[in-house]
Amino acid sequence: MRRRLATEHTGYHALREQCLAEAAQRCLRESDWPVARIAAHLGFGGEEAFRRAFVRWTGVAPSRFRRDRTASNHPVSSDMKRDADA
Repeated sequence: MRRRLATEHTGYHALREQCLAEAAQRCLRESDWPVARIAAHLGFGGEEAFRRAFVRWTGVAPSRFRRDRTASNHPVSSDMKRDADA
């Protein structure tokens, strides 16, 4: 796996960060979960650790990302419980 990632010019940590960033953005866009619940769902030790990571990934706080992305339409109250139970 390490060799394959090297041929793609990436590593495990970068791939993990990319997946977490995409999942975080999806949760903020598609659910009405509080940020603390999203942080726990993604395996962060707390809301503040998640917030710092999210700002590093996107340049904006999770609450601002959600507000900016949902200003033109209402967030979908999705049943993400299925994902949380998996």
